[in-house]
Amino acid sequence: MQQALEPSVQLEKFPKAVFDVSAMVLEAGGSDLPVLITAASVALADAGVELYDLVPAVQLSKQAGQLLLDPSLEESGAEEGSLLVSLMPEPNEVTSLTVRGLWADSEMRDGLELALGACGQLKTAMREALLAAVEGEEDPAK
Repeated sequence: MQQALEPSVQLEKFPKAVFDVSAMVLEAGGSDLPVLITAASVALADAGVELYDLVPAVQLSKQAGQLLLDPSLEESGAEEGSLLVSLMPEPNEVTSLTVRGLWADSEMRDGLELALGACGQLKTAMREALLAAVEGEEDPAK
């Protein structure tokens, strides 16, 4: 999680700070690490930590020539390979990439394209959630 999130934090603005992010998974359903990375990025932003960008993360599973986005625990158990990507969409910078299994060049290209597109969509949802939280704080009647 540190490798995925650290590039997004404007560390020069916090020279003596230590950010300790912890999470507890109550029930694993597959694709837990990208969920934790995404949630931690939103939590840092919500806490007022200055970031270069939010960091959405997704996981792909490769099975029988198909790419599955956000695989379940069962699907992960039957995979031939997996790909975990975390990304800062605005500078278009991959902050972490974990690849397991054998991937042909075309499969890797297709997998990365799918993962990067999903990260872009996820960032939109993350941003909307943060904006809704701010609007809720400004309007106590809600």
